[in-house]
Amino acid sequence: MSEFIECEICLKTKTCDEFNPNKKEGGYYPNCKLCNTQRSAEFWVDKKFKECITCGVMLPIRKYEKQDGVPFAACTKCFETRVAEKAVERKRLAAIKKAPTNASTKSKFVPKSTPLPDVRRNVQQMDGTDKTSTSQPPKKAKF
Repeated sequence: MSEFIECEICLKTKTCDEFNPNKKEGGYYPNCKLCNTQRSAEFWVDKKFKECITCGVMLPIRKYEKQDGVPFAACTKCFETRVAEKAVERKRLAAIKKAPTNASTKSKFVPKSTPLPDVRRNVQQMDGTDKTSTSQPPKKAKF
């Protein structure tokens, strides 16, 4: 069963699921998640710049996505880069997983230099022209 804690700001008794865990000291923070978010939003209302946690550059607040009035820790550019890198990694791992492990599988690739089948060659010779030969000089490219 959940433990109940009283929030220091709203003075309501809530379950421990509604509080952020304190990793340094153990236990939970004294403010509930809702009150903490409201206080953070009030803090960021008049701020104009914030340092990105990923790239370390001081950027205007407009360069950050916000949730409930609180800007994310990483700027939009760094976040999009991280998402794109994760997508590429997921695709790479999926391709490795789908790749055939059996080396004896025959490739369906047929090189262009393969000779024509005998039936096709016979039909061309009956027409009187051997289109497989390269007796004509190559055409010049127009630039």
